[in-house]
Amino acid sequence: MKTLLLTCDLEDFDVPADFGFSISEEKAREVTSEGLRRVLELAGRLQGRMTFFVTASVVERFGEQIRELARMGHEIGVHAALPVSEGAFRAEEIQSLERARLRLEREINARVYGFRSHKLRLPVDGLLGAAGYAYDSSLHPTYVPGRYCHLFKSRAIASSGGVIEVPISVTPLLRLPFSWFWMRNGGIAYLKICSLWAWSQQDFLNVYFHNWDLADLEKPVLRGRLPRFVRNNAGETMVKLLGKYLRWCGDRDIQCETIKEHLARKKLLSV
Repeated sequence: MKTLLLTCDLEDFDVPADFGFSISEEKAREVTSEGLRRVLELAGRLQGRMTFFVTASVVERFGEQIRELARMGHEIGVHAALPVSEGAFRAEEIQSLERARLRLEREINARVYGFRSHKLRLPVDGLLGAAGYAYDSSLHPTYVPGRYCHLFKSRAIASSGGVIEVPISVTPLLRLPFSWFWMRNGGIAYLKICSLWAWSQQDFLNVYFHNWDLADLEKPVLRGRLPRFVRNNAGETMVKLLGKYLRWCGDRDIQCETIKEHLARKKLLSV
């Protein structure tokens, strides 16, 4: 059975800082809120369940919306920055990640199994397991200039550093990415081709986007400052693209399930 693990990072809109400029906190919050509203609408229509990785600041400001996603049956995991240490981790780093997990569990009244790091930095081996997480979905086994090069990392689900590693999907051979802005810029044909190529060798796809991908990024405060490839086809266009993609998956009897459900079905995780 082929499955789709549709995942979404719920985070504050901090993209301008990556390109050397800033916008007001009020404008950034508008983008965050608009994207989250559209995420809730998408999640409510979905025939299946998604996995959401959420930051502490989003939980703090939009707690009721996060609880609503949990009540719908979607999985909620932690989305947080990792410590910058390259070698052995410190006790306070374990405690910080453990506190994030426990705080989210209290908020949604459910166990939290998963983690995804901010900017997809890879954790030091053993850190997440020591903090009580069961799986990590931070590995993107491709090359993103200025960020990371993981071209030779495995595309398969495997145990790593005391947790289960669930990589974000890329194509075989060329390692073409097809999540968030690659999805928006490549369009539905590119997304379908990459999906079929990846499914030809694996029974799952782990595809991700952000809440702000579903917000209008053509606002005057962003236009001309945020690169075109980041703004392109965001907002309502992205909502429609996801709708088309999910209908296409449904026509092929592709099941949309959470990462937790997928790992449990594979007997890799006890829930």
